[in-house]
Parts: sequence; C-alpha cells; structure tokens
Amino acid sequence: MTSTTLFKLSDAVKQNYKLKRPLVDQYTTYLKNIKDSDDYLSDTEALQAFLKEKDIHGFVLYIGLTTEREIRVTISVEKQRVLNNRKNLNKLNDQI
Repeated sequence: MTSTTLFKLSDAVKQNYKLKRPLVDQYTTYLKNIKDSDDYLSDTEALQAFLKEKDIHGFVLYIGLTTEREIRVTISVEKQRVLNNRKNLNKLNDQI
C-alpha cells in the first residue's frame, strides 16, 4: 500500500483564523453530535473535520477560546490554499 503526500511541509504556512459567533454555534452543535456518536476522537480532530466540511483545509495546530463569541485557531495550511481558506472563512463568519 502506498500513501500519497497531502502536501509538502515546505509548502505549508501557519495561519491564524478567528471563528466568530454563528460559526462557533455551528461547531458546538457539530461537536455535540459527534460526541454522541462513536466517531469522536478529540475536539481538535472534530474541529479539523468540521472545517474541512466547510471547505477550509489544513491541520489544526492550536485552538484558543478568546471569548464566548470567538475561537482562535492556528492551522498549518498549503500556501496556495491560504487565500481560499480566508475567503471561505470570512464568508462563513459573516453569516447571520
């Protein structure tokens, strides 16, 4: 069995993202549903899967709760996905 490289470490950069209230609420609902199933591993793995579903790719390195309305996330992401991730996250954070 051969494995494929997701991306080269040299092509990765660390990016900080802020998840705001509507997205935080969606994540907590997602986390609750995952914890009720047998698929739960950790909050970090759950957040990574949640973001991937929202078309925000990368590896979650750090999660910090800044306020009840905001979560700060540091993600290692491919350079070519940085702008796309930022655009998708801004669109999701602007939801009402």
